Amino acid sequence: YEISLREKSRQLDIIGDSLQRLRREYSVYNVETQGEQLTTLATEVQTLLEREKARLVAFNKMGNAKDSVYIIEANIKSYNEQYKILQSKIDKYTKGVSKVSVLTEIQERTSLAYGRDRERYKQAQAAFDQPFKTLHLIEEAEVPIVKSRPIRSLLVILSTAIGFFFLCVGAILFDAYQKINWQEVE
Repeated sequence: YEISLREKSRQLDIIGDSLQRLRREYSVYNVETQGEQLTTLATEVQTLLEREKARLVAFNKMGNAKDSVYIIEANIKSYNEQYKILQSKIDKYTKGVSKVSVLTEIQERTSLAYGRDRERYKQAQAAFDQPFKTLHLIEEAEVPIVKSRPIRSLLVILSTAIGFFFLCVGAILFDAYQKINWQEVE
């Protein structure tokens, strides 16, 4: 158990380091919600960008609002940059999300196995430390050459026949003793 526990502990350390490196590399921290948040932000920025483009067309048609046009063009450039940054984050996220989720699942399973092994080790250690023997070693079972088991149908038929026989004997005795007048027998 001790060797197995050390090995699992070492595996957990390696998996944890790999997971931390992947999370830093792909900027994936919460697999369940991060993708949804990124796509929601990208949709919001894209909506704002389209709205500003529509405003720019409207102000260009008016012709006399040059300062407003400059502000809207600056907003459009800002939203374009925000959208590009979000798209690059989404691309980075999609490249790493599967790797991170697989490694997270492996880490969880290994951690559970490590916990079970540690608990078994504690139980075995407590049993060995007792002054009286609590563990009994049993010989390994051998596979029989010929399979043999009781024939249930034969057992059922025999028990039914024996039961019927005793029932008949009981009925005959009951009938025979019923005809006797016990007061005259004295």
